[in-house]
Amino acid sequence: MIENTSSNNLSKDDLNYTLGLLLFFVALGSIILITESNRTLFLHLNQVSNLTGDMIWQWITVLGDGFLTAIILLLFINRRPKIAWSFVLSTVIYMIILHSLKDGLGVKRPPGVLPHDSFNIIGPKHSSGSFPSGHTTTIFTLLYVIVLDYKNKTARILLPLLALLIGFGRIAVGVHWPLDICGGALLGIISAYLGYWLAGVTEWGYSQTGKIIFYLLLVPGCIYMLLFYSTGYSGAFYFTRAVGSFCLIYWLVDFLRYRNIL
Repeated sequence: MIENTSSNNLSKDDLNYTLGLLLFFVALGSIILITESNRTLFLHLNQVSNLTGDMIWQWITVLGDGFLTAIILLLFINRRPKIAWSFVLSTVIYMIILHSLKDGLGVKRPPGVLPHDSFNIIGPKHSSGSFPSGHTTTIFTLLYVIVLDYKNKTARILLPLLALLIGFGRIAVGVHWPLDICGGALLGIISAYLGYWLAGVTEWGYSQTGKIIFYLLLVPGCIYMLLFYSTGYSGAFYFTRAVGSFCLIYWLVDFLRYRNIL
């Protein structure tokens, strides 16, 4: 990896691509609203676990867990700290909006509306705070910050698709409507763009002091996750430990190389 500590480097292409993605999810959400297909679409899409089994969706959905996404920042903190700093700023933005919408709108999740025997529920049976999906917002924020930082055409295609798959996982486990996923994607993309822009004009987060603070927060946080943290999805216990272990080992090796110790 090449260290990236440049100032704000959002381009016109970044803006156009961002607007294109936002338009896509606005259009998709509008179609769902106009056709009043939110519930019907959920019931159809939720059946995917009948074909694949439950385990894979537990693995996929935990990738949107806020604690785990923070740990993933260990992959970037040494040489591309702007990603970590952008994600922190983006998270402040989306958390304020996310919880305002969840509390203000009070939309019920599928387990709070539908009979439990009419669809598949995998893991915790959350019933309130449906719109927008927090997991979807979180993973779109993280992956879109990475897209903006790497300026890679392949990343522009694959990472939003990965984020959408993880968002779709919230439907597969039975705790979010399709509209929640659209809302989460919109909020995540907007927050990532604004957070990345702010990171370009507030460079403290990738200064040496900022890096040290990230080390002091993320490394102990990763160890805590490995020893104690539960996502609520028992089938993903070893998967989350594997992800956390990989991130910690990668950070340590990269840190030693970055400091020219290895």
